[in-house]
Amino acid sequence: MGVKHNCKEVIKLLSAFPEKIERNLLPVLDQAGERAVEIAKASKTYKDQTGNLTASIGYGVVVGGQVVSSGGFGSGEGGDTGRAVLAERATAIGRGQYGLIIVAGMEYASYVERTGHVVLDGAKLSLEDIVNELLSQMHIVL
Repeated sequence: MGVKHNCKEVIKLLSAFPEKIERNLLPVLDQAGERAVEIAKASKTYKDQTGNLTASIGYGVVVGGQVVSSGGFGSGEGGDTGRAVLAERATAIGRGQYGLIIVAGMEYASYVERTGHVVLDGAKLSLEDIVNELLSQMHIVL
């Protein structure tokens, strides 16, 4: 009888594990997104005449293709475009998968970067370091 009880406890623990990972991981991804967007906006080297490009920069934490949290986007056309691009890209994150997406939603963002200006490159380079730092500080409670 004791073995069956232990197996049931293990099965219960394993079935609860994804929720516990999610509860601990999602805030880390959210913080990493916020920091990456701050870096992107602080390290920009372009002149944003309309404000749309900077407003279109933001992030989203995605679970199974759905954006569960987002931030960084400004208001107006740029922010709306950034959010729409984020929602579109989120669908690439499959069922049961987690993701952090950083976007510059204006279609000309890649052109601006190709001309030698920094739009997201600084944030991309820093993102792995940010996530690793946050994960090293994380204490998962099971």
